[in-house]
Amino acid sequence: MNQHQLHLPRIYYFFIGIYLIINTLLVSASGETNKHHPHNPCYANKYLYTGGSGLQKFNPSTNKYVWSVLKQLNTFEPVCTKKHIYIGSRSGLFAIESTSGKVLWSIGSKNGSKKSWYSPVVVGRFLYVTSLDGWIKKLHKKSGKLVWEKKLSGWLYPPAVFDKIVITGGKARTLYALSTTYGKILWRRPLQQELVYRPIAANSDTLIITSYQSKLIAINVHNNSILWTKTHTSAPYTATVVDKNIIYGDQNGVMYAVNFKSGKEIWRTPLSGIIRSIPALSKSTIHSTLVWIGTEAGHIAALNKNNGAIVWEKNTKQPIVHTLYPLNKKIYFKVDSKKLMFELFSFPKTILKTAVSNK
Repeated sequence: MNQHQLHLPRIYYFFIGIYLIINTLLVSASGETNKHHPHNPCYANKYLYTGGSGLQKFNPSTNKYVWSVLKQLNTFEPVCTKKHIYIGSRSGLFAIESTSGKVLWSIGSKNGSKKSWYSPVVVGRFLYVTSLDGWIKKLHKKSGKLVWEKKLSGWLYPPAVFDKIVITGGKARTLYALSTTYGKILWRRPLQQELVYRPIAANSDTLIITSYQSKLIAINVHNNSILWTKTHTSAPYTATVVDKNIIYGDQNGVMYAVNFKSGKEIWRTPLSGIIRSIPALSKSTIHSTLVWIGTEAGHIAALNKNNGAIVWEKNTKQPIVHTLYPLNKKIYFKVDSKKLMFELFSFPKTILKTAVSNK
């Protein structure tokens, strides 16, 4: 051994080993972990934020709005992080300070520009944003400073982000995989129909897309190979990852749970009305086995994620096309052109016991 070689205490190697284990677990976890996606409403630090017409901050404790900004803009679904809210619009992308509502930075909104940007996907220190005219950009989330940009084709939905790959697609019937580091196109896949909405990362290797060809498709992101395809009688909407399954609805109003590794159907449950919203998971430990969905016919339902049984439901007679947000004993939902709404819910103790036992 070299006499100048540094002798490190054993505890140093112990902590290095712990770090490597944790890092490995994070990388191998579900592709949606530690990422912030568009939701309307979204939730951060005990407040709800809604888009559609500007951006509003709502206090669920008082049932009152705290502030409203960008009132003149048609906005998309907001993205909530701990300190900032990001929201796309027909007139640009905006970063908002969550406490005060102050606009911190924006892109595509200067010099009279009317460039349309979807709300982004936020991952770590960066965000990935797509436009209705075929651009994808990687930006620093604090400053909005450009890291890279790439012009593709057609409008592009918010992307799915993996460790080193970001994938997007839209109207042009093409799926694009780009390097998260440089924005270089790694592969592209022609599609027979355009995407219904944004793709999702099921885990660190698997992309899930839905198309107007009425198909749900799982793709290996590393080699662009199709793992499995499930054909429906109507177009399925964007799914939510739930344990080892994905849960989603279709335009026939049917909810499905499918194993994302094999494509095997676990259960299906018919509801009333076209489904054009992404299923929501309960944050409460008591209701942790529930998944929530709303339909265009105004049907709200809480389903047991393990067997698809309807645990609670109500007809609101309000067309729902945004993701629901269950909070305490209220289910919040945003109806276009209207303010945030909610319904009270409760469950019989016997149903709760059954749900918990299936966990």
